[in-house]
Amino acid sequence: MVKIKSKQLYRVKITIEKFILDMVLPNRCVRCQREGGIFCERCKKYISIINPGYVMNDMYGFEKLLVAGLKEGWFERMVRDFKYKGRRDYGDFLADKLGEVIFGEVKRMKLDNRSSEVERIRLDDRSSEVERMKLDDRTSGKSGDVPVEVSRMMDVEIQEIRKIVLVPLPTIRKHIRERGFDHTLRLCFELENFLQKRLDDFGISVEYQSLLVRKNKTVQVGKEKKERVKQAEKAYGIREGVEIENKTLYILVDDVTTTGASLAAAKKILQANLVWAAVLMKER
Repeated sequence: MVKIKSKQLYRVKITIEKFILDMVLPNRCVRCQREGGIFCERCKKYISIINPGYVMNDMYGFEKLLVAGLKEGWFERMVRDFKYKGRRDYGDFLADKLGEVIFGEVKRMKLDNRSSEVERIRLDDRSSEVERMKLDDRTSGKSGDVPVEVSRMMDVEIQEIRKIVLVPLPTIRKHIRERGFDHTLRLCFELENFLQKRLDDFGISVEYQSLLVRKNKTVQVGKEKKERVKQAEKAYGIREGVEIENKTLYILVDDVTTTGASLAAAKKILQANLVWAAVLMKER
């Protein structure tokens, strides 16, 4: 009950905040200065073309790493302004860009699963028909094989996803106070709204949960890979009372990844069966 009330209060806070930002900030495209929002439709298409999102398989120990865009140009500037300069109004656009990558991959998996199931049923029906014909031949005194083509199908284990839990990598409390908000939590909030509207038809529920806690105040900016890994292993802990659910896809969410040390350490702490990682940007 406390958790539900807390999320409801956070939702009310964000709604009020957005209303105030709409009143204060100019409703112009940050790239071309046309009226109509953070990005006009023309510039949205332009950014999608020059810096599209993508999916990386078997990266940092994750089955999938989902990336909204490369760390360069306008997109990098937006992420930095969102994180460091309090441009919370950028949150919607950034979450939508990452959400499109996540939704596209989940949709592809679900459609592939449905196609495989249809093919399995078709092959089962065909095999049953073959057995029936053979039985008819035996009972009628006929001999010989029935010339029916039967396809071979490999058994593929399919993970049935019923729920997606977005897990923000915890931000250092000092940084939250300095910036005035938790940028990864805000990103997960916007992602939940984006994904739930699109995944209802697939029977998948979506919610964000702060399952991890920050154990120290060390930062990784400017550190070598080995040092990053050592720091990351001591950075996170699991929140008390957390229970990992079955048939659930957990997606660790962060703003940027360089070596993947923080994401890998968080995954190790989470200890869920199916875990993906999703970030706003990654270097080439």
